[in-house]
Amino acid sequence: MPIAAVPEYLGQDFSDASPGMRFGMYLPIWTARTDQEKEVNYFAAKKGPQALELKAILDGQGMEAAIAHMKGRRHFPDLWAKNDFAAKQSWRQVARLSPDDRARVAALIERQAALASALGGRDQVFTLDARAVAPFTTGLGNEHPLENGFAFLWPYGLPYLPGSGVKGVLRQAARELASGDWAGLSPQAGENQPTPPPSESGKNPSSPSPSGRATVFSVKPLLASRGCCF
Repeated sequence: MPIAAVPEYLGQDFSDASPGMRFGMYLPIWTARTDQEKEVNYFAAKKGPQALELKAILDGQGMEAAIAHMKGRRHFPDLWAKNDFAAKQSWRQVARLSPDDRARVAALIERQAALASALGGRDQVFTLDARAVAPFTTGLGNEHPLENGFAFLWPYGLPYLPGSGVKGVLRQAARELASGDWAGLSPQAGENQPTPPPSESGKNPSSPSPSGRATVFSVKPLLASRGCCF
């Protein structure tokens, strides 16, 4: 079966590793010598002139010659090449979180809530619990052998949504609300109206920077105990 590109002494059982490590350094999608030998034996056992030729090479010259003969075929995997079938199987394994992974996510959420309360007090902290209506995906543009990346919070290796992304959405929403783009949701007379953030081209060097007025923490998905995929 395909293996991870790691030193041999580490083995190939990374079921206890974090999702981020299983998705990154420990991703088992690389073709091993045993995979090539399996392909040779599979095709040599078939019927037909090509199979008979391959079997004759295997019996007469050995596995090395048979592998060299098979390398001319279109779908025969090279050593350490990405195995597409294994990539599909690996994604199913990586996306499933263990009970320990879910416990670490819950602990991080509690720690983050305690930190927010200590920094600003309950009257200055806004917390929003929301239920995802679609699979939790973030960081898909990151480079990865599977072509779709993912964002993990290090050193924990757990999925998360960076607070910078959330803050950018809130910033744009405040700008649109202040400019009246949201019909029916504009502040009423007498209410505190939000001041739209300055545009990049209209910054006033003498005015205080709006950065730092709000601290937005990252979003961490709290998964159900049934262990669904993120």
